[in-house]
Amino acid sequence: MCVTSKLLLSASTLIYLLSSPVQAMEWDEEEEKQGAAAAPSALHRVEKRKAPSSPTHEPPPDEANPPPAKRQDTKEDKASPGAASASASASASAAASPASASASAAAPALEREEETDPEKQFNLGTLHAEGGPGVPRDISKTIELFTKAALQNHAPAQCALGRMHEGVDGDLNKAVEWYTKAALQNHAEAQYHLGEMHRWGTGVPRDISKAIEWYTKAALQNHAEAQYTLGVIHEHDNQGIAPDISKAIEWYTKAASGGSAMAQ
Repeated sequence: MCVTSKLLLSASTLIYLLSSPVQAMEWDEEEEKQGAAAAPSALHRVEKRKAPSSPTHEPPPDEANPPPAKRQDTKEDKASPGAASASASASASAAASPASASASAAAPALEREEETDPEKQFNLGTLHAEGGPGVPRDISKTIELFTKAALQNHAPAQCALGRMHEGVDGDLNKAVEWYTKAALQNHAEAQYHLGEMHRWGTGVPRDISKAIEWYTKAALQNHAEAQYTLGVIHEHDNQGIAPDISKAIEWYTKAASGGSAMAQ
């Protein structure tokens, strides 16, 4: 009995020992399969957890050439087109202001220039003599301006002043004086008028020779009226001047060429 029991025990023990490695191997294989199946999931979870926190590799910034700073819109950039237009208009007005101020400052300077410039004085005097839009006819002002220009040896003003004294206030002495000043500057119109005064004895003694002298000076400058008058003087016996038809025809022809209707 004891022997049989011992044999049975030994056999059971042997069977256990033989079967234990097999089961252990089966358990190990099962665990390996489960571990292999679980490993990718675990690895995937680890990679997913690490992905967001892994820093991206960027090249270091170039310190010598830093990237341009991003422009931020200002309130002015966001302003409406109307506001921008108003700003532009204000800028244009500001730019125009110096020009306006300059023009305003130039006005007194122009007036001062007219007070000293004989040509401007003569032109302004002519406007007052004739009158017109914005300029009332004022003979006193005309004589004043002509005198200012004439005193600066402005020949047209001297001649015009002679006519004003001859025809307006009747001061023949002053008329002869200003005609003579202008005539000595070779002013053809003044020479013609001075010839007229000597021909008719207006303000001076009558002197046909002196008259012919001044007429001729004017005629040689293509003064048509002086040329025609010389033709008349040489055509007729005039104050002791013998007629000279050839000279009369010569001066009539020149006068007609110069536009004298009477000579034509």
